[in-house]
Amino acid sequence: MSCRELHHRAVVADARNDLLLAVTARPPRRWAGFFRERWLPRLREGGVDLQVGTRRKTP
Repeated sequence: MSCRELHHRAVVADARNDLLLAVTARPPRRWAGFFRERWLPRLREGGVDLQVGTRRKTP
């Protein structure tokens, strides 16, 4: 199986924290639009099926 075929068959998850930091650096009302306009096309182009974001509450 080629790398391309494996990538196509696999569920590809992206769990980078820079994406979440970039989104939350904007006002909350812009989060969805910024993600949809800036990041979603790039994730889809890269074959990402799942975006994992973690958020930690600072005590």
